[in-house]
Amino acid sequence: MAQPQGLKATQNFFFTYLQITEVGIFIGHAISVEVYNLVGKTAVLNEADIMLIVLGLIDVVMISNLSIMVIVGG
Repeated sequence: MAQPQGLKATQNFFFTYLQITEVGIFIGHAISVEVYNLVGKTAVLNEADIMLIVLGLIDVVMISNLSIMVIVGG
């Protein structure tokens, strides 16, 4: 039995919103872990460690942007 177009569009929107929410929770957790590592251990980190943590933050943000583009575009 074929579904009405309105119902199918509503389901697609709901699942897209659900995926974006899941990605948001994952990204929020990853960012909070990286920020905790940066702020919590600042006194004992050397320059290379700080640079690696900041690059990790940049990596997490780039992956989150790519994930959102794939979810919305797909």
